Amino acid sequence: MASAWPTGAYAPSTSPSVFDLLPQLSAEEKARFPPTGIGCTSEATSMSTVHDALRHYNAGHPFVQGAEFDAVKPLKEDSVYFKGRPWVHINFWARSCSSKNIKRFFAEVHYEPPTDGRPFSLLPVVEACIILDESSSQHRSSCAFC
Repeated sequence: MASAWPTGAYAPSTSPSVFDLLPQLSAEEKARFPPTGIGCTSEATSMSTVHDALRHYNAGHPFVQGAEFDAVKPLKEDSVYFKGRPWVHINFWARSCSSKNIKRFFAEVHYEPPTDGRPFSLLPVVEACIILDESSSQHRSSCAFC
């Protein structure tokens, strides 16, 4: 009996499990890992926000050697509607294309309606996308950006 799920090039794309990534993380990042595995409610939506933020980050650092990153996994996201527009704060892991090290990022993204009037296609506006400093132990229980 054939499987109902698509395979090969049409297989659904998901990010790796947090547990799959644990051996690749620094000791500092492992210490921050929540033991219960609490994560984002909708990984597909979160990954979209992560890709928007990383596109902005990578475009802003074109001349820095090894500054380009690929998305690995969304960690925690919170959103609110302000003046009718969605604003998102998200923490995520991204891997350096040159060194393969995984870094923790924070991003603030809001979405604006398109200027051409197309419905259901909000435009991302990245307010901030930064690498959170691993060596700063003072931020273990709070946001390093705030």
